[in-house]
Amino acid sequence: MRTLHKLILTTLLLTLFISTPLLRAEETGTSENEDHNGNITITNGNLTAIFDGQKPSLRFFFTSNARQTYFLKFNSLTEFNDTTHTLAFFHNESLARASLEDANWTHSQFYNATDGALAIDFTTHQLNIVPTGHMEDTWTPTHLSNVTVTITAKLYPTNTDHTITVGNATFTIHGGVEIKLDISINNWPFINTNDRLALRIDLHSSINEFEVSEHDGDHEVNTNETEPANETHTGDTMPAPFNVTPLNETQGNDTDHEISEHQGEGQVQLLTSNGLVGGFFRFVSNAMTDGSSTAVAASYRFEPDEVNSTEHEFKLYLSYHSFTNSLVHDPSFGVVPRPSQSTPVFTALSIVLVGVMSAAVLVARRKRILS
Repeated sequence: MRTLHKLILTTLLLTLFISTPLLRAEETGTSENEDHNGNITITNGNLTAIFDGQKPSLRFFFTSNARQTYFLKFNSLTEFNDTTHTLAFFHNESLARASLEDANWTHSQFYNATDGALAIDFTTHQLNIVPTGHMEDTWTPTHLSNVTVTITAKLYPTNTDHTITVGNATFTIHGGVEIKLDISINNWPFINTNDRLALRIDLHSSINEFEVSEHDGDHEVNTNETEPANETHTGDTMPAPFNVTPLNETQGNDTDHEISEHQGEGQVQLLTSNGLVGGFFRFVSNAMTDGSSTAVAASYRFEPDEVNSTEHEFKLYLSYHSFTNSLVHDPSFGVVPRPSQSTPVFTALSIVLVGVMSAAVLVARRKRILS
């Protein structure tokens, strides 16, 4: 029996040894700091995000794996006439554009929001609106100091969920792996009251592989490819690559693709080199315009980066209803924890160890009976 006790003790210690690294991989706690270049680093459990304090851009990664980094940039606002009646933005519908990258941005100190989040605001008050398309011959650029754009980053306590409701849509933020963004736009001077406003968000990673849902199924998009494959998938199996030829924005709308929403939200998943989902950007399918809930549509394309033509970006366009005073929308970004993907390995090893231990007990009992 002494040998049996040693075997059981060894098995329990081995199980604990195997599980410890996995448990330690689950980061907790929140911290923030600003370096001498104005970059603001936020760590919220398993998610670390580094915000540019002077530009509307950030990069984020799983806290214990900075080698796989994802980049997110708020590029511009475009007013357009929805001639396709899809609510989504297509490039040949553009009327006017304002760069968010070229604007001057400031940020607040961290503060405690009323919903329990730790928050920080990034704000610009000056936008140059430039006419595009057929408006170029009839309108001169306007410098508008009364157009305000604020991006608020909200961090909720780790291992907690925070649910918000916009109209009929609900949205749950997972603390420790996700950061919520409040996008607020005020006093945009619409040319026509029936026009819509598109917010362009650029996504990029070293892998540059994404997965999106469209009306005909989920597509895996590799922005480093140049030849269209156009395969789709609708089940749980991994899709064949869906590659779209990168073209200039001045070309036709055949490179714009609508993103389908599911259960009140839309999502772009950022893949790792082994095809797993490593990060995501998602958004509620409703926004508040002048206090009323209105539908949000989304489309995307990918093209070479304007600064570095050898790099390609996934360009996401969120389309909003016109408004007189204000627009508020609630997207978020985050990472998918790797420890959860290691759990099956731990479970399998535990089953094997329990099997060994059970066999040892049976053998010991058999020996006692025979003796």
